[in-house]
Amino acid sequence: MIAVRFAIVYLITAILDYSAFWLALQAGAPILLAQVAGRVASVPFNYLAVRSKVFASQVRHQVAGPKFALLYAAAFFASWGLIEWWKDLMPFQKPQLRIIAAKMLAEGGILTIKFFIQRYFIFR
Repeated sequence: MIAVRFAIVYLITAILDYSAFWLALQAGAPILLAQVAGRVASVPFNYLAVRSKVFASQVRHQVAGPKFALLYAAAFFASWGLIEWWKDLMPFQKPQLRIIAAKMLAEGGILTIKFFIQRYFIFR
């Protein structure tokens, strides 16, 4: 059941993140700034939903918050690096589609790692 709740929260998180990311790209922002826009739009929701709905954690915000922020900073830079690396390998004509495909690939792999770190080290 925890995996289903996690998937639902991350689907909503992805909608928020990718919407802001896409809008930033369309406005001419570089990938780094589009990543920032996506995270600003999605991370507050994600933290609150994962803490309360997915893991039903009673860990204090003062303890979980900094760990969560550190995890998300690491995931942010890993994702950004992978997007930059993979974007030119994607088989699409439009640059924005190559970037989105690279983002989906990068963040799909990182998602599993984030789940286990959150479950066992942040919201236990």
